[in-house]
Amino acid sequence: MVAPRMLIVEAAKGPELTQPSEGGAPSILRSPNADNVWAELKRARCLIEGFHSPPGCSWWWEVRRTLARSLCLDLVPPRAGSLLDSVISKSTHQRRSQGIRRARLYQKRQIHEPDRHSQYLLRESRYVWKDFMKPVEHTESLDAYEASVAAYREFFRSEVIGIFDDPLLPFNVRTRLAYEEPKWVGYEVMLDVFPEVIAYGILCLSRDIKPDERHLVVVC
Repeated sequence: MVAPRMLIVEAAKGPELTQPSEGGAPSILRSPNADNVWAELKRARCLIEGFHSPPGCSWWWEVRRTLARSLCLDLVPPRAGSLLDSVISKSTHQRRSQGIRRARLYQKRQIHEPDRHSQYLLRESRYVWKDFMKPVEHTESLDAYEASVAAYREFFRSEVIGIFDDPLLPFNVRTRLAYEEPKWVGYEVMLDVFPEVIAYGILCLSRDIKPDERHLVVVC
């Protein structure tokens, strides 16, 4: 996606974490293997064959110098004994200042554009929503209302949350007590969806529910 602009790949050690299962699947975060990085880099070069400025991969100083060059900065390799002590000429300093100014203006535009777009959507959404819901006006009876919202339920099912064509497994509901509070209790609920795929949630029940009494259900 970044081609033909410059891409710097630094094969460095990253955050590592092993998270055991607490009801869901366990997770392991590892640093990328250097061989895997090179393999992906070669694959990327094949994908952008014909473009200019292929991605580069190098060690710390080369990464730093490549990044500086992409920002119109010139860095001289550090003198022995100090990695951070670089000799920068007056013209280099001017180019560096220009690069910083351009980067700040670009950053400001990048923040401003999505913010203005979001504010525009917020202003207009009430009118779009009003037009979208206009057909739902048959509220003289429950049956009339059910008929008028049928198309919206199908739209929500197919366009918002999505549906699967594959047949679902039987629910095979499993529950276990997870929370005990003075006025309510909470159960972990697990349902089968597909082989090795489950649906999961927390069911909170008030302690004062009488036998055969029905309460409203709120899904969050």
